[in-house]
Amino acid sequence: MRFTEDERKTLEQAAAGQPLSAYISWLIFKGEMPVMPKKRTRGESASADHKQLAKLLGALGKSRIANINK
Repeated sequence: MRFTEDERKTLEQAAAGQPLSAYISWLIFKGEMPVMPKKRTRGESASADHKQLAKLLGALGKSRIANINK
């Protein structure tokens, strides 16, 4: 579908972070899909556990533990 710039801005605001295709599908099929699709998760910050795990994996990657020469 093609939209003017104003139409697209209005849709993006109404979608509130949802992919436009998912939001438009939801608008069309509200009867069969009563729950709106979940918001995008990209861009959310990582939890403290994930940050620590990333540091640990980074340190392991820099070490020579995995480089076993036969």
